[in-house]
Amino acid sequence: MFTFTETTDFTQSPRAGSVIAWHIRETSGEDPAVVNLRNGSASGPILASISIVAGDSKHFAAYRPQLAPHGVYVEVEGTVQGAIQPG
Repeated sequence: MFTFTETTDFTQSPRAGSVIAWHIRETSGEDPAVVNLRNGSASGPILASISIVAGDSKHFAAYRPQLAPHGVYVEVEGTVQGAIQPG
């Protein structure tokens, strides 16, 4: 499990080459947040875009992992605590 609270690059060490689940919670309680899981870099294709209303959380688990051959880059807009589970 790889955790984050801000934009984080998991394309190096530790490297996440796929995502099978995520758990993200908006922690300010006042503003919504958006988390984009990207393949490889800040400009890489978006694998998943997760919008979270203030004070809420989102959870997802897949049967098959979403592949990120260049590693997962987590882009955070807002205040969150989150984790991705490589598959």
